[in-house]
Amino acid sequence: MAEFADSSFEKPTSGTGTSTTTSTVTVQSTALENVALGDQSSASPMAAGFLARNLPTGESIRTNLWSVWENSRPWTEFLKVSDMNMPAGADLKDRVLENAKYYAYNYLTILVVLTAFNVLLKPLSFLGVAAIAGLYLYFFVVKSDPILLGSMEIDDRRKTFLLGTVSLLLLWITGAGSTFLSILFSLLILFGAHMALRKSNTEVDFETAYTPANV
Repeated sequence: MAEFADSSFEKPTSGTGTSTTTSTVTVQSTALENVALGDQSSASPMAAGFLARNLPTGESIRTNLWSVWENSRPWTEFLKVSDMNMPAGADLKDRVLENAKYYAYNYLTILVVLTAFNVLLKPLSFLGVAAIAGLYLYFFVVKSDPILLGSMEIDDRRKTFLLGTVSLLLLWITGAGSTFLSILFSLLILFGAHMALRKSNTEVDFETAYTPANV
């Protein structure tokens, strides 16, 4: 009887411990859920802040474009025909590398001007590129976490594949791909010819400094 009494007395104590443990686990689970919900609710403001800090403004774009123009070499010097000739084979590499660095802002200015001109003629191409940039910003910055589509989880690898496919379709539909590739290919040929034919600044300085002796 004593043993029965002791065991019957201990049962409520055991039950109380179990309910206390269950309550603690429930409270912890609720706290974790609240933290997770808080993280999700703060994701959008954080993404908006990131975009606000990193997306270029109209003023910054104008400043950068003006900086490119200001740092360009004088165009009369850039296009001076009398300083162009066929280089010796051994000097070709050095001339191309030096001109590429020396006239980099001139080449960049031409690229920007021709691109802007083509955008004005074909605004659909610009819209295609802007749409692609917007998709990448949304799915990799605003919605950086994996996306659930039914029972399938779309991670970064699948996002990249899907957006790559959509980007190719948009480039093809809007004609942006062929437009920008044709501009880039044409300018690469022209810039390459200029780098090879234009005497480098070092060559011009050497010829100017050299004065033949009168015999």
